[in-house]
Amino acid sequence: DSENGAAFFSGYGASTGPMWQAFLKFLSELTFTPHEAEQATAAARETFERLERVLCDRSIELAVND
Repeated sequence: DSENGAAFFSGYGASTGPMWQAFLKFLSELTFTPHEAEQATAAARETFERLERVLCDRSIELAVND
């Protein structure tokens, strides 16, 4: 839980949903050229792919070291 090392996953508690809605509204009001949209999509995919690699590598290290 948020008190025992998982604070990152608790978000903003009861405010998480409204904050996501505000963020989605903000995004929907932005205008992008097709090229900018492609760049943003590629950057998002790369971010999540790298995050997955880091987390997967870390879980393997933990399993080996345990």
